[in-house]
Amino acid sequence: MPSVTLTASALAAPSAGRASRAEVLDFVSDVLGWLSLSREAWAGVYVRNEAVDAFFADNASPLRQTLRRVFQESGIQEFDPNTVARAAEGLLELGGSFESRYGLRSALVDEASFTSCPDILKALDGHESLLDEARTSAALLIFLENRGECETDSLGLVVRPCADAHDCEVTVCVASVEHESGRVEDFDEEAPWRSTIHLSTCFSGWLETVDDTVLWRTATRGAEYIAAVKGRLAKTRRADSIPSSWVTLPEFALGPRFVERVKRSCPGQTAGFVNALLRAMAETIEHRQMADTHALRHGLGANDAQRVRASDGAKAWRRDIDREYHLHYWELGEGMVEFASVGPHNDFTIPE
Repeated sequence: MPSVTLTASALAAPSAGRASRAEVLDFVSDVLGWLSLSREAWAGVYVRNEAVDAFFADNASPLRQTLRRVFQESGIQEFDPNTVARAAEGLLELGGSFESRYGLRSALVDEASFTSCPDILKALDGHESLLDEARTSAALLIFLENRGECETDSLGLVVRPCADAHDCEVTVCVASVEHESGRVEDFDEEAPWRSTIHLSTCFSGWLETVDDTVLWRTATRGAEYIAAVKGRLAKTRRADSIPSSWVTLPEFALGPRFVERVKRSCPGQTAGFVNALLRAMAETIEHRQMADTHALRHGLGANDAQRVRASDGAKAWRRDIDREYHLHYWELGEGMVEFASVGPHNDFTIPE
């Protein structure tokens, strides 16, 4: 399961008097995205108790006053500072979720031994509480990786601000690790730990580390299939420099027989097929590459009437996935899409 650990720095609001409008909007998008993700079953969002302590120790609160000021300075009127503050507070309420998930409380780290490429701590100079907590969080993730105790999770760490790096090489010497049970495990302080962690500075950067084709192929419930499509949508928008957030992506729906028909049409669900399917679905939702789209008609003639669903007037469409397979969907009012089925080139049926 994709998972991410938020450090205290990821929740600290931009500094008043210094933050640009773009930085403030990025912070808002991230906070709303993390909170939305924390409520979904396909991924894990975790916060350490020490992150909450560091947040308050670094004078990152009161949030509302800080956000009101930076919103005013940046001329931001499209978001309410109280709403954003409540979202950040909702994430702080996740404090302890890391300990519950992984059974680890803290680590005694040799500060001088800590190195990372890229440097995840440089931007936190002068914020000792945030810096110490980020360093300890990285060490704990390395402990989990080296022990192989998180095989079901793909671990990610969010430190803000830093450069996005899907693979961050970290070296650190650790004297001891404290488990949630109270047990302290000692280590050779002279023997450095080395490992690679997924590092991100923002929600969209973390999302780049999530393989949407793997998420689709391992999905067992509708929410996971939807998450894979949303992930592809978000990546496509980021690549095209289109401003968006997880909570403002276009809405779409999966019909009641869609997943079943996909599995029946392509039982192997190869990575190549799923990649092409997700691309076609994203293009459909965004109304792109319309030359690949054709009306599904009552007959095979070009002048035959397009199929219309009697229950709501939705129109039936067909989009090329590749040379063999096609995506069938209903277009509802205001352009919203409901995916109905996938079939070979000679299949013109569409479930209602």
